[in-house]
Amino acid sequence: MARRFEIELDNHRSRYLTDEMAQSATAILVFDNSNVEAIAQRFPELSNRIIRLGLLVPDSDMPWSIDDPYGGDEQSYERAYRHIAAAVDGLYALIAKEAW
Repeated sequence: MARRFEIELDNHRSRYLTDEMAQSATAILVFDNSNVEAIAQRFPELSNRIIRLGLLVPDSDMPWSIDDPYGGDEQSYERAYRHIAAAVDGLYALIAKEAW
């Protein structure tokens, strides 16, 4: 599915969020409530760094929660990809605006 969107994942490996990663992060981007809860419980002092990626989709009626497509059908993966892409575009626009 990723290749369909011209995304190369051959070298990608998921990782658990380590103490070092969390402590050094300026922002911790999450997809859904379970991510928020897990990170806030484990790192309560960093809860102000948690950002719901889906909230960064500009001018959209998409839900803020980005569903994990794992185990779903092709439509689930495509929907998640489009949601993530729109949110990352929103994040980029926000960062670019702040840089000026």
